[in-house]
Amino acid sequence: MAIIEHDFDFSIRDIDNKTELTNRAMLGFFEDIGGYHSDIAGYGLKDIEKTHLSWVLLHWKIKVLKRIKYGDSIHVKTWSRGAVRACCYRDYEIYNGKRRTMHYCYF
Repeated sequence: MAIIEHDFDFSIRDIDNKTELTNRAMLGFFEDIGGYHSDIAGYGLKDIEKTHLSWVLLHWKIKVLKRIKYGDSIHVKTWSRGAVRACCYRDYEIYNGKRRTMHYCYF
């Protein structure tokens, strides 16, 4: 199982009125790192002409342990967890700069 990790910065458009990371922004980071993993595996956007394959995010389930606040850095991890026919499952974790788990997500 390959774990892909990446540090992200977020901006004012990614926070709510309490200066906390929004769910929408979180899902955007999950999509981005999933795309990075696809690139590494040879199934990214640049490979579609060659592989004739792509991926689509169909469902998500998020468990928020604590919200990341504006000004924190973000570290995101993802890995693939099993496949059934044409469907794969992917897990994600988001940490703040101190590497304390803030969000956990599984699809």
